[in-house]
Parts: sequence; structure tokens; C-alpha cells
Amino acid sequence: MSASRIDLTWSDNATNEDEYLVNRSTDAGSSWTQIARLGANATSYSDNTVAASTTYRYQVFAKNSAGSAGSNTADATTPAASSNITIASITTNAIGNRNVWMAEFTVTIVDGNNNPVSGATVDGSFSGGYSGSVSETTNASGQFTFPSDWVHKNIGSITFTVTKVTKSGENWDTVQKSATAYKP
Repeated sequence: MSASRIDLTWSDNATNEDEYLVNRSTDAGSSWTQIARLGANATSYSDNTVAASTTYRYQVFAKNSAGSAGSNTADATTPAASSNITIASITTNAIGNRNVWMAEFTVTIVDGNNNPVSGATVDGSFSGGYSGSVSETTNASGQFTFPSDWVHKNIGSITFTVTKVTKSGENWDTVQKSATAYKP
């Protein structure tokens, strides 16, 4: 579960259902809305239409031509949405041989609930034995790996510093983080 998704699972106890219907209530069961029609033998559904800090009640119905039978109800409350994103970590990897080497820096961005943030733009700069600026977008795991160029073996270390993180609707905590990779 997150501020934007609730995962439902149930046992397929019906032996002759044609489909399952998933109903949801936001008023403790006074009124219901059908939110999904699933095939026979379904046992799960992810509700991606929920809002943060809201309690939902669900009921699943097995349906066939003779009618339908409902499950017990289940309640779930989504956590508050976090509008702050932060740098969870910067990991390093040094690759090379006796003449040249390079560094890779993997940056992980998470929200206030420690969930990965995809689509965040991460700006950073290299210093030490290599210099330059880069900007890339995080993947579904909230990560992106920034490689340096190859440098001569006499260069002992390369440092990467995140200078800015942006994503629409999110606020970066503005804590800059750095990591240093050392020649292998």
C-alpha cells in the first residue's frame, strides 16, 4: 500500500464464477461503487485510483448467471502523501585496469515514505580527478547511475555531488550529498 495504491487479495473459493466484481466505499459502506470487473479465478486487484490519507472499504463479489455472492468487507487507509523527496544513497563502483579507471555513482531518490521516486531529475557534478556536470532522470527504482569518463591511473579519486533534485509536485529537502570513488 502507498498513498496512491491499495493492493487487494482474496481466495478464489467460488467454483462456478464467470467474473469477480470489486466494489469500493469511501463512507464506511453506506454507498458503493463498482471499480473493477475481473475474470474468473482472479485473486488480486490493485486500486490505483485512491487518494492519500483516505479510508476505503472494499467488497469482492463472485458473479455468474445465477447471481452473485459477496465477500466480507475489508478496510484500508492510505498513508499521507509525502511531498518531500530526498537522496537515500549514493553508491560507488570503480572499474579499471593498471592504466586507466572510471567511477560509477548510483543515486537513489525516495519520498518521505521511503518509496522510490521515478521521473525525478537529478543534477550533479564531478570533482577531484575528473570534472563535469550531468543531469539525468531516475528510473522506476528511483535510481540513475552516473559514470565518469576514463581517467589515468595517477588520478586517485573522483567525487560526485548531487546539486539539485526536481520533480513536479515534489519538494527536495535540499540536502546535498556526495560520494567519492577511489581507483581500484
